[in-house]
Amino acid sequence: MQLTDKVALVTGGTMGIGAAIAIDLAKRGAHVAIAARNLGAEAEQTAKAIKAEGRKCVLIAADLREPEQCRKVVAETVAQLGRLDVLVHNAGGPSPGTVDKVTDQQWLDTMALHVNANFFLAAAAVPHLRKQKEGAIITVSSTAGIRGVPGAIAYATAKG
Repeated sequence: MQLTDKVALVTGGTMGIGAAIAIDLAKRGAHVAIAARNLGAEAEQTAKAIKAEGRKCVLIAADLREPEQCRKVVAETVAQLGRLDVLVHNAGGPSPGTVDKVTDQQWLDTMALHVNANFFLAAAAVPHLRKQKEGAIITVSSTAGIRGVPGAIAYATAKG
């Protein structure tokens, strides 16, 4: 897919793998929206790097454990950048705890972010991708979903 002047939405794109993905998309010509719970200094640094590539960057604060927030980030991306061509769901992180130590809320939060958000983001994105006649939805996973991780039952389950 040619990315020049396309629009990508990257969740969890403020640091680490997500920031690297967002910046690489900009280097390939895409304008980038970044959705994250915390839009601090790392978000500003990533946005600055994207803008240094001559691309637009929009930062959107959202808690993707909530279905309405998933719909919001897609709608804001389209409202501010005019379209959506690529969705990269990268938001997440480890959730430590063994099966006998994970709390109900920790389990629910982990599933909401790593599993449910994939569905709600894709459901909101697909109508926009269809308008473009092409598009991509990419979900960043982990080898923890294949091999598991001792002491991270919720995370490994969600990634699997």
